[in-house]
Amino acid sequence: MLAAMSPALALLVLVPLGAAQLACGKRAGPVAHRAVRIGGLGAAVDAPPHWEAEAVSKAVYRVGAGPGEQVFVREVAFAPATIDELYATECARAIEPGTKAMTPAGAMLVECRLASATPDGASVELVHVASLLRAGEHGIKCHFGIADDAAAATATAVCRSLRR
Repeated sequence: MLAAMSPALALLVLVPLGAAQLACGKRAGPVAHRAVRIGGLGAAVDAPPHWEAEAVSKAVYRVGAGPGEQVFVREVAFAPATIDELYATECARAIEPGTKAMTPAGAMLVECRLASATPDGASVELVHVASLLRAGEHGIKCHFGIADDAAAATATAVCRSLRR
């Protein structure tokens, strides 16, 4: 199958998401990330250097640089027990089938596209990603919904890196 693809398409298929960024047809170097501790949750994510963590409430943190460049990390009291339960919870309204995976740190990760609306009522399609680390009945969840695919790729890499 790959032999029939153009070299550029084959490159997009073979290069893992986040390993390199393509800009104007040229490959740029990997985006540098740094470990960001998430307040009192005892978790960390790898985020771009200009992203910071700030408390939104007692057990909810915003990690990012502002709207469109952010994820939320929070404590979950009754965490889904399986990746299928997480997918059913997060992607019940998915426009098309999404994906499920386990991260190297042991977090469950789901991704799907959801229909939403802007504050002025216009329709928008969001990339929605959630990763979850379980600890007994509790868990720590990283999640976001972003309309911009490039920003979603960065945010996905951040949620994929969720660890203790």
